[in-house]
Order: sequence, then C-alpha cells, then structure tokens
Amino acid sequence: MGAMTKLKIEANPIIGTYQSYALPLSALLANKPDVLYFVLNNFTQLTYRKGKSIPFNFYYPSFDSWTCVDIHNIIRGDYAKHWSLSVVDCVKRSIDNGGYVYSMVDEYYVPHRNTYQRSHFIHDILIYGYDEHTLCALGYDEHGHYVETTLSDKEFDDAFHAVQPGRYTVFFSYASYNQYHFEPEFNLQMIRDYVESQPTSWIVPFTAVHREGAWGMEAVLDMLEHSKQTIMEGKKLDIRFFNLYLEHKKLMDLRIRLLLEAWNRKDFVDYTHIYEDAVTMKNLAIKANVMRSASAFDKIEKMLRKNLSEEREILNAVLAMGGSPNGL
Repeated sequence: MGAMTKLKIEANPIIGTYQSYALPLSALLANKPDVLYFVLNNFTQLTYRKGKSIPFNFYYPSFDSWTCVDIHNIIRGDYAKHWSLSVVDCVKRSIDNGGYVYSMVDEYYVPHRNTYQRSHFIHDILIYGYDEHTLCALGYDEHGHYVETTLSDKEFDDAFHAVQPGRYTVFFSYASYNQYHFEPEFNLQMIRDYVESQPTSWIVPFTAVHREGAWGMEAVLDMLEHSKQTIMEGKKLDIRFFNLYLEHKKLMDLRIRLLLEAWNRKDFVDYTHIYEDAVTMKNLAIKANVMRSASAFDKIEKMLRKNLSEEREILNAVLAMGGSPNGL
C-alpha cells in the first residue's frame, strides 16, 4: 500500500455544529487563515424554522456562493458522460489537483457512521485524501466526534451511487486570489438584525424571506420552547441546539473585540460571561438528557432568558458605540 495523498485540513474549525459548514471550513481555514473574517462577516444571524430537519441554525449564504471557494458543481450522473472516469477516479484526480470533494452519500455504506450497515441515511461527506484502495473522509463518527475516517474505494462508490443521480457533487478549492478583512459596518448591521430579530435575507439577494420562521433573539426563544416541549414529552434534547448557541457566543465575543480594535476604542466590554454561561447551559442540557426530567430543564430556561437579556444590553451598547463619533 502506497503513502496516503492528503490535502490540508483544519481539524477544529471555529464553528462545526453542522457538517454543511464545518466540512468546507475545515478545508478553507487550513489553507487561508483570513477565511476567519469571512466567517465573522457572515455567521451572525440565527433562525428557527419549525418543522425543518434542522430548525435552529445560523443564517448564512449557501456554500456554493461563498467567495472564498472556487467551485465546480457536477450532477452525479454526468461525471462518467463527460470524463469517462469512475467516480473514485474523479475524486482522486481532483485531490491530485488540489481539489476537495464535498458530496452527499448514503451512510449505510460508510464505516464509523451511526447508520453504517443498519439503515439508509443520506448525509454529506468531505473527501480529501487517498491511497491505492482507500479514501480519507472527514465528518462526525458514530461517537459524535469530528474526525478523519477511511473507507474503501468500493464503499464510497456504493455510498455515492445510492443517492439520487440529480444531486450535485461539489469539487472545490480555496480561492487564493481573494483576500478577506473584518468589515465593521457590515458586522454592525448583522448584530442589529440579530438583536432586533429582523430578517437578514438581504445578504443573499433574490432569496425568498422565510416569513414562517423566527430570526435573531426570537429564534433563540423559539429554540428554547422547542427544547422545553421535547423534554416534557420525555424525549432527549437536541444538544446541537445548545452547541450552536455556544458557537454563536464564541464568534460574537471575537467580533466585539475586533470592532473595538477597529474603532480604536479602549472601552472594556465584558462579554466573556455570556460565553461562559452558554458553556454551562450546554453541560446542563447534557445532564437533563441523562435525568430525562422536565424540572432539570428549568435551570436552563432561566439561565438562557437571563443570558439573552444581558447579551441584548451589551450588544445595544456596542451598537451605540458604532454610531458615535469615535465609532465608525
């Protein structure tokens, strides 16, 4: 067996609750550290959309419109027609040319996934390395860890072809010619939309506003109500909600620091406790799942409502700074 050919990967992207953005960010941040500013400029708003498979999430531009990537979308049925290659050969050729491969696959065929050899589940995967008979993949394993795993060429071929042929496979590389900077004015508008629970669909032109959903802080409250109902029904909380809330606070803390730096302000804005409380709430949510008790959720609810109230006060102060002569 020959040596593994691998592209660079950031194993711990700054946000990673959902693979839809964790996977591309793992590739991009490993090659262009300034992509961090792209994340800060675009991952501020939150949405809650009842009935969706992922009801609570960041509101952000679709991956295929990110300016930090060069993308080639291929309808999975077209690779053989245009290139006369197997899908595995296409993947390996892409990697040889510095291109990562983001694709939807059936995890029934993917080792170290929850549904491996048990049930069919269509999910995304990132391929970024290979040797003679094996591909190197990134994603959440059966233990919930975001790690590198391997699968055979045949396993990937089976997983790939089990998905509807009309779905795209994305071959992409980082756009080395673009430079990213923190944009204070844009960030202020995004923060304002979050605090005031206003739609931020303006960042994606020609995209319909999801009027049935909630935005910003109202989205957080809807997530809280969703979680409360879940545990009252004797079901487990979706820990991803609380992890995403925590990641939102991590980004906001860094965003505030960069705003103050951009304005040459010496003011001390104490946002750290907002982040620390989010860490505590995630741990309490894990504990509530163990206890399966509605009363165990009471502390989370009280903490989160207090956390939001204090965050609103801090962010309004930051917005006021941005509108002052010493701000923007």
